[in-house]
Amino acid sequence: MYNNKTELGGRPNNDAIVMLKMIVLQQWHGLSDPELEKQATDRISFRKFLGFPNKIPDRSTVWDFKERIWMKCKDSSMQKV
Repeated sequence: MYNNKTELGGRPNNDAIVMLKMIVLQQWHGLSDPELEKQATDRISFRKFLGFPNKIPDRSTVWDFKERIWMKCKDSSMQKV
């Protein structure tokens, strides 16, 4: 999902499993990106589902991840045409 190599410097990648679980929680509970961030930080049930990560991804990280998934799906579907 991520192409950058953190051993060369830069910020570490977010765990793709945690990011996907964030999207699942968002869909299950009908949350906006800001509300998802707030609930994932506050609710122990959300943190347990996410596997108790050290850092909860913020709203812009969730949005960027969803955009990245959409672009990958769009690119792969265009190649099949």
